[in-house]
Amino acid sequence: MITGLVALCGACCPQVLAAVSDAPKSQAVAGELTDKAFDDLAKQIDEGALMAARSKIESYLARSPQDWRVALLAARLYRKMGLSGLAILQYEKVRAQDPRRVEALVALSQLHLENLSTEIAIALARQAVGLDPLNKQARLALVEALLAGQSLRQAQDQAAILASMFPADADVAHTLSQAAQAFGHYKEATGLLLRSLALKPRNVAWRLELADLYQSQGQYQDCCNTLREILEVEPYSLDALNKIAHVEEFDLNEYMPALKSYRAVKEIIGDSAAAQAGMDRCLAKQRDLALNARNAVYRLFGISMRDAKKDESSEVPSSF
Repeated sequence: MITGLVALCGACCPQVLAAVSDAPKSQAVAGELTDKAFDDLAKQIDEGALMAARSKIESYLARSPQDWRVALLAARLYRKMGLSGLAILQYEKVRAQDPRRVEALVALSQLHLENLSTEIAIALARQAVGLDPLNKQARLALVEALLAGQSLRQAQDQAAILASMFPADADVAHTLSQAAQAFGHYKEATGLLLRSLALKPRNVAWRLELADLYQSQGQYQDCCNTLREILEVEPYSLDALNKIAHVEEFDLNEYMPALKSYRAVKEIIGDSAAAQAGMDRCLAKQRDLALNARNAVYRLFGISMRDAKKDESSEVPSSF
């Protein structure tokens, strides 16, 4: 009866029939991801408004599970949230529908590398470079994967190509530093990392890496200065506080500054057993007059505690 009524109305007024037939199509379009919505959600993800973006993106996922653009947004979101399994799933969906999308290949390479699937990471990065040889992110991902897979010579070759393509790029200089570290060229690596930080001075991860490089070369004061630069920007950085406490205690034998650093950790994590143990050690060492006298002699002659321990161990007579 309803069908007959619609047909009758359509016969009398074709505009009514057109409106009825177009209604489902209009509703479908309203539920799709528009270009503006895509750009707005991508901006929210970039700016870190992850929870606000998540509810909208997952709503689009429910309505349009096969839309690769929705999957791409979901993949970016989940990756930023640290949900690597969900991110891989969505990037694979993008890859299945658009196999030539380099962003998905690069992200998948990096995610698989985080999960220690080195061979898969190398293969995906090679594919990305093959599709777009001039893509910086693809070559960076390939160098990172090759270094992790101990293909050092290939990594060095790829790093050299990057350096010729992007001679004044911070990310490239950082990757060159990692390659130099892999070959044990620590001074060269330090110079490259300093160049990276000159271009991106607020990159805390790189500054922590620089502190490690200084420590590995016995430049303990430079290491502490670098860590203090981090604390000026991020005073509650546990990585920086824990490292500076250990360097002050074990490398510089400066127990009161180390005690202060351990206390700063305790203020952030009140039940930190490691920080409490460090405080107890520093107080005990500070009260040890003989230990402090020895440390004063070491400092006078520029001998580090770790070098002294190596000398002492070499003097232990063999039992064989």
